[in-house]
Amino acid sequence: MELRQIQYFDAVFRDTSISKAAQNLFVTQQCISKQISMLEKEFGVALLKRNPNGVTPTEEGLWFQEHAAMILQIEQDIQTHYEMLRKGGPDVVRIGVSNGLNLFFDDTFFHRLRAAHSEQMIQVSYMWNRQIEEMIERNELDIGISLLPVQNDSLYVKKLFTEQLCCIVNSHHKLAGYETLHFEDIMREHIAMADENYNTFHSFMARCKAQGVMPDIYKASDLMSIYVYVLNHDAVGFSLNTFADRFQIHQIRHILYEDAGGVWDVCALLNEKCKNRFSAYTNDFSTLLLL
Repeated sequence: MELRQIQYFDAVFRDTSISKAAQNLFVTQQCISKQISMLEKEFGVALLKRNPNGVTPTEEGLWFQEHAAMILQIEQDIQTHYEMLRKGGPDVVRIGVSNGLNLFFDDTFFHRLRAAHSEQMIQVSYMWNRQIEEMIERNELDIGISLLPVQNDSLYVKKLFTEQLCCIVNSHHKLAGYETLHFEDIMREHIAMADENYNTFHSFMARCKAQGVMPDIYKASDLMSIYVYVLNHDAVGFSLNTFADRFQIHQIRHILYEDAGGVWDVCALLNEKCKNRFSAYTNDFSTLLLL
C-alpha cells in the first residue's frame, strides 16, 4: 500500500466518480483504476462497486476510507509542521490568563490544549485583568482569559463559565455562625479582597458607592494574602467556592456569598479583528475544563 493509492481512493470516494477524481488530480482514469485495483488485490476484498452512474464504496471500502482519512490527516500534519519549520518555526499563539484563574487554567489544562492544537506553539502568561485587555488591543496577546466586566468594549467577549464567590471569616468572628452572607451583612466590616488589578474590586466598590458606604478595605495582590489577613485580623475576606475544598484551615470558615455581584464570570477575550482565527481555541476552553 502506497500513500498515492490512498490519495486516489480518497478522491474517488469523495467525488463518487473515477473520471471526476482523475480530472481533479490531473491523472488518467486508467491510472486511478489501476492503483485501486492493486489495493483491492493486496487486501483481497472489493473496495468499490462500479455502476453506470459512478462508483459507491463497499462495506470494506467504507472501513478503509475511515482509516485512510486518518492517514491523510497525519500526512497533512507532517507537511504543515515542516512547512512551518522552513518558514522559521511554528505559529505561536499567545494566551494571557488573569491571576487568580490558575486553579482552572493550570498545567493540566494547557497540556490538553496543546495536544488539541499540536500544529501551533502555545505561550501562556499570567497577568492582571487590565494588562490582558490592553495587550489584546495592541495585538501583543492573541487570546485573553479574564473576568467580567470587561472595561474595553471594543474587544470580542465570550463568557466561559461562572464561579460563585464565598466569604471567608475567622472562626471567632461574629459572622462565623452564618450559613450565607449578603452585602448588607458585610458592608460595615473590615474587608480583605483582591486589589484594583481585578475587575471584581471595581464592581464591589461601585456597589458600595451606590449604597452610600465606604468600607475599610485591605487590598491583596493574591489569594493567600487574603487568608492570612483574615486569620490575623477581625475581617471578612472574599474567596471562591472552588478554593474551599483546597484550603482546609480549621480557623477559617467558608460561607456562601449571595449577592448579585457575588460571582466571577470567566470569559475569553479576543481582538475583534482576529476572533475568527482563534475561535477554535475559545470553543475548546469550556470542553477541556470539563475533562
